[in-house]
Amino acid sequence: MRTILIVLLILILGSWYLRRNESRPETNRPQQRTPLPPAEKMVRCAECGIYLPASEARSIAQTGTTGTPLYFCCDAHHNAFQKRHV
Repeated sequence: MRTILIVLLILILGSWYLRRNESRPETNRPQQRTPLPPAEKMVRCAECGIYLPASEARSIAQTGTTGTPLYFCCDAHHNAFQKRHV
């Protein structure tokens, strides 16, 4: 009988503790999220097809049919493209 009373007391105290903590506002949680920086434009390497940020790419002006600039991930791909297309 004593064991049943102890178990009941533990259950009652545990449920009281959980309900008490649910009603408290959490002070550790930040109230406002910091905005993310704007996404950077991704461009495709004309030689290998990998996508990379425009700030890291090497670009040349395209004088072909489209007139849009070509982007390259490295100088080696730029040189290889020029050797094939010149």
